[in-house]
Amino acid sequence: MKLLMGIFLVACVFPYTKFIPILEYSALYTQPTALIIGSFLAMTGIMKWTFSRLHFEDGFFLIGLSCVGVFFLSISIAYSGEWLSIQDLKYIAMYLSPIILVPLVIYAFVRYHSQSKKIIEFSAMIWLLVGLVQLLFDPNFLAPGLHTIFNVVLASGRGVLSLAPEPTHFGFQLLFFAAALILLDSKNILIWGCVLGSVILARSSSVLFVLLISAILLMIQNGNVRLWIGTIFFAIFVYLTFPALKGMDVGQWRVYQLIDLFLYSDSSVLLDASVNARLGGLIASILSSSQDLFAPHGISHVEWLQTREQILRNESYLNHLSASGWPSGYFIIIYQTGWFGLLLLWVVFKRFYKIKLATNEKLIIYAAMLVFMMQLMISTPFFSVLYGLVVSKFYLKRTFESDNGERKILKKCSTR
Repeated sequence: MKLLMGIFLVACVFPYTKFIPILEYSALYTQPTALIIGSFLAMTGIMKWTFSRLHFEDGFFLIGLSCVGVFFLSISIAYSGEWLSIQDLKYIAMYLSPIILVPLVIYAFVRYHSQSKKIIEFSAMIWLLVGLVQLLFDPNFLAPGLHTIFNVVLASGRGVLSLAPEPTHFGFQLLFFAAALILLDSKNILIWGCVLGSVILARSSSVLFVLLISAILLMIQNGNVRLWIGTIFFAIFVYLTFPALKGMDVGQWRVYQLIDLFLYSDSSVLLDASVNARLGGLIASILSSSQDLFAPHGISHVEWLQTREQILRNESYLNHLSASGWPSGYFIIIYQTGWFGLLLLWVVFKRFYKIKLATNEKLIIYAAMLVFMMQLMISTPFFSVLYGLVVSKFYLKRTFESDNGERKILKKCSTR
């Protein structure tokens, strides 16, 4: 069992590596390996072991999300009379993945904590090392068949890919690793190596965006005057010194070009195709859900394609909108299931909001969870890894053996 759990964790933290040749790489960025292995492991007694230790809120989220997903998918099929498409299967994976993966993650980190911790740490080092080799020596290292993609990416001023399909995904992956390492009490050098790598190696503007939003949330949460003053002075410093970087290598980075466009250009940053698709799509998803009063639209790719055409006609600032759904893992769920999804996601937000960590550690944890406000779906295995780590560290019911050998459950949550 220990070996199988180790293989399962490896599949979770290498989500883009095709261990099982099921679909072509271009057809499916996130490979279903972790979900396939997890489905087999879920047939053992692990699920019962884990669910007996979960508090009501966590069980409510996991079971509620899967039930809501199946319900709305069934309604959509009955209403449209059409069979499931590949995209519909990806949608339902969002709702079913957590109930399979989260209990297994909790089991792994409770029963095999030291081994699981080493897997996460070693995997983070591999991602960083591959990125460094690509940056310093060979941009095609461990990326057979992607030579053309690399040339286009590097020429645009973006970062390296490491083992991800694009620099933004690499940056997000390093941010996930940093958050997981914080929850595992790993060494700071590896944690902040991942954070710096997400900025310097991946050069992702999306990573900087979620870090900025995370900092703003923390300032609102803490109400720390010194933090507000420090942030304001830092913003002024960046604004004044930023032009001096233009003649350096940093001036060729895409993230620099976007910031320069935002600070000094008369043109809107939304004119950039990538920003328009991601940030513009996120803004549109928030406005659309609010205008619909968070009413559910059902889980149907055909329904989304029709809605997408209407949105593109109505929102003049949008140049592109993905045919897969909103560029936000959270707002896809809210769009499809409405108030039900909003209530379930609130449980997740509350769990992460209440964790007891240092401010700089919360900054990374919040940023990692905000990634799913962007383009990644919560079927991404690292969502379940982070949620499982938070539950096992802060909210899991603890057990002990009584004198007569009977196992009992402590009702009090653990705190740091």
